[in-house]
Amino acid sequence: MNRLLHFAGLRRSGNHAIINWLKQNVNPEGSEFLHYNNVYSTRIPLSLQDIQDDVHKNTNENLFVILSYEDVSLQIIPTLPTVVDQDSILKKEERDTKTMILLRDPFNSFASRLELLRRYERENIMSSIRNVPWQEVQELWKGYAKEYLGQTSLLSNKVLVNFNQWNKDKAYRDELLKTHFGQEINNDIGRNTLSRDGGGSSKDLQSYDGRASEMKLEERWVDFVQDKEYRRLLDKETFVLSEQIFGHIPGTEILLNNGLSPEGYPKNKERK
Repeated sequence: MNRLLHFAGLRRSGNHAIINWLKQNVNPEGSEFLHYNNVYSTRIPLSLQDIQDDVHKNTNENLFVILSYEDVSLQIIPTLPTVVDQDSILKKEERDTKTMILLRDPFNSFASRLELLRRYERENIMSSIRNVPWQEVQELWKGYAKEYLGQTSLLSNKVLVNFNQWNKDKAYRDELLKTHFGQEINNDIGRNTLSRDGGGSSKDLQSYDGRASEMKLEERWVDFVQDKEYRRLLDKETFVLSEQIFGHIPGTEILLNNGLSPEGYPKNKERK
């Protein structure tokens, strides 16, 4: 049986880490992976015809085709040619189709993105990530969060992935493979390898390759506590959505309302 996975995530959310992990751990006998990265990137345009031609010339009966979309609104995804005409990629009766939605907490996601953008600016590196306004990034994150929470229902056959939990909890990774991909054993192959796609970590580049689990991915925000540009990215609605999905991330209350949580009470005091 062939698999078709539409993978949606904001850049600097761990997209490549999870795709790399899937490619190495979802492994039915004789399977082969075809991964099309950031399909609708303005830097590397890739047409539906390109994908069709590539898939159709492959005779493997256990293809796992991953189409990733970065910084794409969930409202737009159902209208994309690769979704509307997905039967032309793999026949419906011969495939299992899912849409994976990845979300990382906003504090670390925005910090990682800002770190990368500033490095690209310093080094005069051109990248499509520099063309996305921060206001759009904020609204994209909120849109993903609302779909994750079920406040919207824009996509079907969804697999929701909490990057924070995936990163720190093997039991979560085990269950993800078992529930959605029928994989009883998770060998976590590639778990500590940094993908070359996306340039690795925005802060550590490739220095943690081979030991990615040692990176302090939930503490990126700490370096930006006094950064005015960064703090403007985090409004009350973002805090509320984040707490509903990721729970309270200790210390982040300092970033809003002079140390108050979105509900207005100090986090270091017991909630009544």
